[in-house]
Amino acid sequence: MDIDKNRITPGGTKDYIYEECAKRRECEDLVRAILTSFNYREVYTPTLEYLDVFSSGVGKINADTVYTLSGNDGKLLALRPDSTKPISRLYSSRLRGEKLPLRLFYNQSVFKRNLDYYKKANEIRQIGAELLGQDGESADMEMLTVALKSMKALFGNNFALEIGHMGFMRSILNGLSGEYKERAKIAISAKNYPEILRLADELSLLKGGKQEALVDLLRKLPKLFGDSEVLSKAESLKVSAEASEAIKELKDIYKKLKKEGLSDNVIIDLTVVNDYDYYTGVVIKGFVTGEGAEVLSGGRYNTLYGDYNLNVPATGFAIDLNAVARILLNTKKSDSKKLTLVLTKGRIQNEIAKRFKAIGIDMPTSKDETRKLIFEFDNFRVVYAKSNDVVTFVEHGVADAGIVGKDTLLESEIERGVYEILDLGLANCRFALAGLKGADVLSGCDIKTIATKYPVVTKRYFGKKMMDVEIVKIEGSVELAPILGLADAIVDLVESGRTLEENGLEVKEEIHQISARLIVNPVSLKLKKKEIEELVRRLSNDKNN
Repeated sequence: MDIDKNRITPGGTKDYIYEECAKRRECEDLVRAILTSFNYREVYTPTLEYLDVFSSGVGKINADTVYTLSGNDGKLLALRPDSTKPISRLYSSRLRGEKLPLRLFYNQSVFKRNLDYYKKANEIRQIGAELLGQDGESADMEMLTVALKSMKALFGNNFALEIGHMGFMRSILNGLSGEYKERAKIAISAKNYPEILRLADELSLLKGGKQEALVDLLRKLPKLFGDSEVLSKAESLKVSAEASEAIKELKDIYKKLKKEGLSDNVIIDLTVVNDYDYYTGVVIKGFVTGEGAEVLSGGRYNTLYGDYNLNVPATGFAIDLNAVARILLNTKKSDSKKLTLVLTKGRIQNEIAKRFKAIGIDMPTSKDETRKLIFEFDNFRVVYAKSNDVVTFVEHGVADAGIVGKDTLLESEIERGVYEILDLGLANCRFALAGLKGADVLSGCDIKTIATKYPVVTKRYFGKKMMDVEIVKIEGSVELAPILGLADAIVDLVESGRTLEENGLEVKEEIHQISARLIVNPVSLKLKKKEIEELVRRLSNDKNN
């Protein structure tokens, strides 16, 4: 028996003791009081459900994220990864005789295998609301009101509730086809502005001219989030009837929230594409300063009950009580109001320092003899870290933004919780496949050996080629591997190609262009929009000069 392992909890779980338990109970009671005041009644679904509840239909959950086990009857069971689908199952089996609309709430844990590093918890305590059988503006207003009052009870004014509408983005994505639709969906979801603009440029070159309005929309998407002025800007765009109706719905809702005195903490984002196939109308997310991801999420999902051959419109939201308690108990995070920017030392440090100096900010270079890691300026502060840590600090919300090479982002095995919003055009190079001059490294039936410092990029590259290769990780001069006979080829960063040439190697195929990128934390982009946009504007202006 491994005694040490018997003393710790599995990854993604933890024990809660003393103040943590008290704070979480306090938060539960605050939200429960609000929900019951709106006549929501509590339900509790089994921790174990049949896997079939989650493995098909609308809202199908990625099987890789579900904990499964075998039941007494031999059928596969799942630890509840979500509360909404079990409630739809509960309604279809036991509550169909209840008069609609039906107001329900739950306070229970969900269990998900951790695939994204920044979402650490595998067991999440949630409290949430479901409004069944009522469609339209009045139902959306009720859900928004309950969500706003809940966030205010928990955080005072230190939060923002973001409102979007799936109808707007659905109309844009449905105007695209095949590869373009999938690329746009991924890029917009990640707020990858360089890729969105690159896609718009590609579409503008297509023949026929039918894409002109769509190209214009794509180019303006990065600006379609912020305060209520976003809705006025959107009204001036050439959009489909579905998108136009979505804008109108949001504008009417915002007016009513303002009339009720509930609009102060509301922001708008028309570029929401998360859970594209699940949500059908208004969607919401709640953010708190200093937290790397949303603490509340939800929206309208009118097609979910179709899995049970029922026509029951529904809307709801869930609050992550783990995150809420952690935020309210955390005294370690800095209370600095400055924009925190984390930069990398090494290969691109000097080029970044030069770019900042051009906009009036004197950054240290690699030649400066200092071991300081944090530098304070008037409106922001700069932190220096290793390249992989730049992404981690931004992802977890301890830094608002960072500058890192695209190679670091590509080498990540998982989707990181950051937005990539600007290609700085610095430290330009490329990932390339290289080998000895004259050697054929891409044909033949034998399995090739590839040496690299970047195994994730290499595996992904050869996976697309449907080639089975053996990858050898090298930390130093990777060019030595084919020369000494360790490998048939290498995958590495190439700038001028001079090192390859001097060692008898040549580029066989380019894999990806690399440059320095400005990344931001999703919550910071919402709550510090003006500061981040000003930084982007200044860096972009210098880039174009």
